[in-house]
Amino acid sequence: MKRLLLMRHAKTENWYQGTDDEGRALVARGWADARLMAEVLVARDWLPERVLLSTARRTRETWKAMSEQMSGIEHQVLEALYLCPRDTLASIVLEELETTDSLLVIGHNPGVQEFGHQLAEAHPDSDFEGLRTLEAKMPTCAVAVFEADENVASQSGSYRLVDFLTAKPLRRSDSF
Repeated sequence: MKRLLLMRHAKTENWYQGTDDEGRALVARGWADARLMAEVLVARDWLPERVLLSTARRTRETWKAMSEQMSGIEHQVLEALYLCPRDTLASIVLEELETTDSLLVIGHNPGVQEFGHQLAEAHPDSDFEGLRTLEAKMPTCAVAVFEADENVASQSGSYRLVDFLTAKPLRRSDSF
């Protein structure tokens, strides 16, 4: 089984607060949401083998908060992931999944949302409610969870959306 966890970075300061886009930091809610999302992924046994993230401070801080509960996981910062479009993201992710069974990618909209929607829409067994939510919005700190059978993982349309997690309802719940 191959698993892809496609995540948008956690909540950040606004760009007009005196810093350039790549240097925007997480706000307190972003740090808390990233820790919460890590807790949920650990509770569901959806730990990645590897993590890819962009050079932006907000993706690096999202992973830093998550790694407090997911220590020892190899991660790589890739300049190509910074604000990359859907097709670039697809190329990077699908190549990585050739050698990795479970991958977490922390990136940016609109590329993350568009790639996630493309994957989910292409598989007939994707979670319908998750697909509808993903189509409308990919909030900060959201994670789209995809799975594919090992023998078809490199084929187009083989990754089905199995869950779409957003931080807001998780904040109100203590059961995952």
